[in-house]
Amino acid sequence: MVISNKYCALLSVVLINFFSAISTADTVRVTTIVDNPLTPLGISIMNHAYGELGYDVQYIEAPSARSLELLDSGLADAELGRIDGQQLEYHNLVKIPVSLTMIRIGAFTHRHDVTEASWESFKNLRLGVVRGSKFYNSAPSGLTTYFVDRAPQLLDLLMANRIDVAIMEQSVGRYLIKTGGYTGIKQLQGELGHFDVYHYIHKQRKELIPEMTDELTKMEQEGILKRMREEFDQRIQEPSSLN
Repeated sequence: MVISNKYCALLSVVLINFFSAISTADTVRVTTIVDNPLTPLGISIMNHAYGELGYDVQYIEAPSARSLELLDSGLADAELGRIDGQQLEYHNLVKIPVSLTMIRIGAFTHRHDVTEASWESFKNLRLGVVRGSKFYNSAPSGLTTYFVDRAPQLLDLLMANRIDVAIMEQSVGRYLIKTGGYTGIKQLQGELGHFDVYHYIHKQRKELIPEMTDELTKMEQEGILKRMREEFDQRIQEPSSLN
């Protein structure tokens, strides 16, 4: 079952026209997921890495699935960060093999009779997931699932009692609940999986692949990525500091 968003159709037209503009070789167009609280971490990493290489970065927000489609079609140069395996479905994407961070997938609900995050306990419940979330490929078949375009919509559906459980990255869910004024929603115990996040580059910008591989490797070895992750983890606990 699918929950559509009329906004996406208009957004897609605007984005396509926007991406059609000429981009200089010194600019890298990077797609990001709209309404994702983890985006500031990725932007910090990309600004540092591409800046060290002498590139300017232009960020384009889009819904999760649309973001990958735009990149695969060549309307962007890179994707900020996604879990492993995107290159298996989108064949124009090349993964940079340096983990930017790790995400932990959790579950959120307003129901008192559900306490544990496990696929087994979700068999007879209505689940909500952001469209394009590749981690959901590991979920068993047969689950009743509603798809939305943006993470905040999952919490809206919970509040409206249209779904029973929202599946999303744990820190994203906690951040949205805290900043969005959602009440009566709790995070279930445990996690549904954890995944490393990687930067992806379109094959048409193949010159960036070895450069970014070397730069991100250097940032990892020098502890820069670790420091950025730790600083962001502290900031996301204080939502006002991300604004």
